[in-house]
Amino acid sequence: MFERQREFVTLPGAPGGPPMLEQDAPAATAAPKAKIFISYSRKDIAFVDRLEPTLKERGFDTLIDRAEIYAFEDWWKRIEGLIGKADTVVFVLSPDSAASDVCAREVTHALELNKRFAPIVCRRVPDSAVPPALARLNFVFFDDPDRFDVNVDRLAEALKTDIGWIRKHTEYGEVARNWVAAGRPGGVLLRSPVLEEAEQWIASRPHEAPEPTAETREFVFASRRGATRRRNVLTGSLAAGFALALGLAGLAYWQRSVAIQERQYAERALDASIRTSNSVSLDLAMRLRNRSGVPTALTKYLLDVGLELQKQIASYGRVTPDLLDGQARALLESSKTRRTIGDLPGALTDATRAREIFVRVLATRGDVSTRLNVAVSSELIGEMLAAQGKTDEAMAAYQSSLADAKALADADATNTDAQEEVAIDHVHIGDALLSQQKSDEALAAYQASLEIRQKMVDRDKTNAKWQRGLGISHERLGTILLSQGKNAEALAAFRSRLAIARALTDFDADDTELRREFAVASNKVGDVLLSDKRYPEALDAYEKALAIRQRLTDSDPGNVVWQRDLAISNYNIGQVQAGLGHVDDALTAFQRGLLIEGKLAQSYPANVDVQRDLAMTYIKIGDLAKDNGKLDYALRSYGDFVAVGRRMMQARPDDPTWQGSLRFGASRISFVAYRIIMSRDFSGGLKTAEQAIALAPEVAWLNLHRAHALMFLDRTDEARALYLQYRDAKNLFGDVQKPTSWAQFVAIEFGELRAAGLEHPLMAEIEKQLAAVR
Repeated sequence: MFERQREFVTLPGAPGGPPMLEQDAPAATAAPKAKIFISYSRKDIAFVDRLEPTLKERGFDTLIDRAEIYAFEDWWKRIEGLIGKADTVVFVLSPDSAASDVCAREVTHALELNKRFAPIVCRRVPDSAVPPALARLNFVFFDDPDRFDVNVDRLAEALKTDIGWIRKHTEYGEVARNWVAAGRPGGVLLRSPVLEEAEQWIASRPHEAPEPTAETREFVFASRRGATRRRNVLTGSLAAGFALALGLAGLAYWQRSVAIQERQYAERALDASIRTSNSVSLDLAMRLRNRSGVPTALTKYLLDVGLELQKQIASYGRVTPDLLDGQARALLESSKTRRTIGDLPGALTDATRAREIFVRVLATRGDVSTRLNVAVSSELIGEMLAAQGKTDEAMAAYQSSLADAKALADADATNTDAQEEVAIDHVHIGDALLSQQKSDEALAAYQASLEIRQKMVDRDKTNAKWQRGLGISHERLGTILLSQGKNAEALAAFRSRLAIARALTDFDADDTELRREFAVASNKVGDVLLSDKRYPEALDAYEKALAIRQRLTDSDPGNVVWQRDLAISNYNIGQVQAGLGHVDDALTAFQRGLLIEGKLAQSYPANVDVQRDLAMTYIKIGDLAKDNGKLDYALRSYGDFVAVGRRMMQARPDDPTWQGSLRFGASRISFVAYRIIMSRDFSGGLKTAEQAIALAPEVAWLNLHRAHALMFLDRTDEARALYLQYRDAKNLFGDVQKPTSWAQFVAIEFGELRAAGLEHPLMAEIEKQLAAVR
């Protein structure tokens, strides 16, 4: 259930060049430490001396003033600087700090900078004495010295929450203050891609995070105004080209209406304007697509302007096949661009409109090019449907595309474009079959694609487009082999993919899509190495992919495909770190990916792949936290998983995968309840077990952990009734090969409880009564 689809489906065979060479990919750098300013009364220095090193051990950079106050003003400037650099202010609350004028001044300055606060209670104080800015927040209590380490863990988890967003709050805030202090010079304003990242950062503020300061907002807005002015200069020449095309159309219309004898001249001028509009809008957008340094938003802007121009030309009354063909091709490109920025419904609409127009053109001229474009449109429609989880509809679209493309290929053996489209369709059909768990049929589809592409490459080894397609077929074949446990064969297929990607670099190192494909290939190699537990090699492969993906995402933060790729890389690195036993490093990597996935899931609720990524990361974090004793952390993650499941159950009531999400989450929460019981927190275990049962009351075995908690709370009659209520259950987990009965499950867990030093007289009584059942 919920097997993670690691890579975003790529449209094979698109034009372009190769990715970055493997040796050019920089090693992944460690994330900068979060900076924590500690505000405290000097009467609590002993507590702070214990707190500070424990925070450093957990990866935080502490900022703290230990100097005596001699020259107050100089000292205060230093304090202002430390608070300005801090991501979070930890306020050590005690009767002395609550009454301190200096601590109050520190809180006031931090409020002016909209800093995040994390109040901790060193010594309890009356509610009325707590500074108002802190009173509304949740406290972490450190007033029990015996639970100091546990409370430090809770504080560390709170400090790491949304830390990526918080660090940007600090970074942008400092830059904005310096900008204001310097008189707001235009030369230091943000430019792409950092500007788009800043705007996305403002828009994605987590619920509990502090607002960006007024200075920060002003700085970002001023940067956007500057970028708009620069873009207007850049697009002025483009606008002139569009105006020329529109002017030609207007002239043609006027000429046509002036005199009938000028009809031929007018129509020639109008046809020229149509060709100009197609060239200016569509060709320019396609040339800029996937070029390093060109934001996806600019490509979309050019296509939108071109489509509007074609609409205006059509209003003059001469709707020619050339104009319709240009509109349809522009819509195809717009569909691909919308997919890239995450607008799947818009992408589906554009692809559907394109196909309708191509069919209309086909009725007036039955040329091969238009017939092929009908097939390409169907294929693209299938991609958009698949991305929204509509697998059956997607399969129908792929089959339609395959039938059209195959008819062209069979009619003309020299039509390599049709052959390539047949190969692409086989890949997509294989993807759909694989999502339906029909691995043998998917394997046959991938092999058919590989056979076609290998023949094409054998005819012309210099054709980069065909080489690229061959690499994608190797990749899909490797995915099937890995799922079947044929790791050596899978690794060979992925390394073939990687070699092709590396070789293509010589043609065009500036093609961003090929650089992405190189990262995909490196990631796939890492998947096999991870499966073989060759952790250092897997980490090296994943970090090469991460470096490329980070560089791509930094260049265009609006590219949703690249954002998802980056999240996947962090997820994979977390898996390796977990395998190496580096729990904190693994959780940090998972959280980095989760930050991206959460934003994507919120922005694109129709994207099933994004929602599945988010759900599986919550499960992975929960499992790792549970297995390493971080039970509160695990419960929060499992709860977040359940929230995603509920949302998707409502959105996709016919999808059995999501319909089972509550049972899946309930099982995880129930085993946390078991761990809590093992730690002798029987009341907490009971509460957690009942939480699991409430999610899936039809799952019988969840009641076992509730029975354990009741037993150790000496609610013996209730526990006995539960232990005996399900004694006849034979296959608790639905495993046909190894069914586990209720009696067997009780015996297993009683043995584990005794091994943990937990014993109760009821256990022997229940074992006797269940012995006959087993």
